[in-house]
Amino acid sequence: VASKLLKHFINNNSFSEIYSYADARWGFGNMYSTIGFNLSHWSKPEYYYLLNGSRLHRWNFRKSELKKKYPEHYSDKLTEFQITDSIGIDRIYDCGTYKFIMKGY
Repeated sequence: VASKLLKHFINNNSFSEIYSYADARWGFGNMYSTIGFNLSHWSKPEYYYLLNGSRLHRWNFRKSELKKKYPEHYSDKLTEFQITDSIGIDRIYDCGTYKFIMKGY
């Protein structure tokens, strides 16, 4: 199915490049190589926070945000990790991503 969609796109559009990402939790992105993409790079794992069963981006837990949301736990002397740990908010990591690129024709 992916190859048919890509072929239709290529036949009906001009482009300088197409890029897509494969989540390393689920594989190596072999499908992209199979349909003509080239591996650009692997991005290292990133961390997120787990709060009430939801995975939240780390941007929501910058020290400036923690100071507003959790003033009773905040201290300039503590790191972001130390503050979230004291609150009981778990840090979790993904497995990174693979970026694939196809140059235009």
